[in-house]
Amino acid sequence: MVKDPNGTKLEFVYGKDLRDLSGKAASNLVNWSYAACKDFLGKEDDNTMNVFIGCVASEGAPSIYVSRFDEDLGKLSVMQSYSELSKSAYVTMDSKHNLIYVVGMEGAGTGFAVSYAYDPGTASLRLISKQATLGANPNYVSADPSFTMLFAANYGGETISVLPLKPGGSIDSVSRCIFHEGSSIVIGPQNTSHPHCILPDPSNRFAIVADLGTDLIYFYRIDHVNHDLALERTQPIAPGSGPRHLIFHHAMSFAYMINELSSTIIVYKYDASVCALKDLQTISTLPEGFNGVSKCADIQLSQCGNFVYGTNRGHDSIVVYKVNGDGTLVYLEHVSSGGEKPRSIAVSPDGRFLLATNEGSNQVVTFAIHPSGKLELAERLDLQSAPICIKFIP
Repeated sequence: MVKDPNGTKLEFVYGKDLRDLSGKAASNLVNWSYAACKDFLGKEDDNTMNVFIGCVASEGAPSIYVSRFDEDLGKLSVMQSYSELSKSAYVTMDSKHNLIYVVGMEGAGTGFAVSYAYDPGTASLRLISKQATLGANPNYVSADPSFTMLFAANYGGETISVLPLKPGGSIDSVSRCIFHEGSSIVIGPQNTSHPHCILPDPSNRFAIVADLGTDLIYFYRIDHVNHDLALERTQPIAPGSGPRHLIFHHAMSFAYMINELSSTIIVYKYDASVCALKDLQTISTLPEGFNGVSKCADIQLSQCGNFVYGTNRGHDSIVVYKVNGDGTLVYLEHVSSGGEKPRSIAVSPDGRFLLATNEGSNQVVTFAIHPSGKLELAERLDLQSAPICIKFIP
């Protein structure tokens, strides 16, 4: 007797021919026979995987935790911790070669990109290299699909950077650093440029930058030979929005931008042939009637592609939407983040759990994802440092 991911008990009758079973029963046998064999053989840790947690370190505390996630219980346990940076802000991972790349700060604003070799068995990291990003307070890093270069968004430096990658995971010095000029209407956060996100588009021809300070989306053509970027065009969004993070749907040609200052999500139709995002919908991340101060942070898509999740810092909630066939969103619910200032979220590879980092209360909270897309709080992990980035390690 074993359980499927939804907790349903499945009883297998050995020697039963699949042709004698109903379609649903046969499907259950095919899908979960591995689980039955694993239970029979008594193998341990087959239902665990590792999770990277990046933090703003408190004094004497680490800025990186590598934790083990139990997929049966939805529970996290810290395995290793590291302190190369005082702030480990964002991460991207080369799962084929077990390499992890992190951007963050060392001291008062100096930006660095750091590479690690990752050992899945021990959940340990080995430092390979460290390079300056030529901009203060980098808050985002991504890579081209072949991991030949990193793209870094230096929020405090008003710049974006390209860093070539060498075989084995070493990071080379910056090959291109581009300064953004401009401002927008919100005094303080929009007095100057603040690039907050940079990532290659699905065609791998363009790098797209969300600049919170200028209310602009920048499209750069990627030069893969020379590890360079050339500005193709910019696209404005509503003044005062503060674009923060952009994600692409993994099965359809839609993109979703979460806006920190206006607490909205913009749904786009993406056309790579003309390098353009066409507005389809703008939807609030806050409940109707909420008048408090709140700022958005992260946005993620469910593994099935049917749901979008966003975080609200101030309202301290996670908002859940259903994705329509035309890419637009339908509101489903708000759930408490289980702490203060939810910043980063990650959906487990099997789609059953969502992890949320509460920066203001030094917690990571696990939520079970129901088939409806709605969330239910399951577990909490308390940390010394303030978690601001979380990703499952493939």
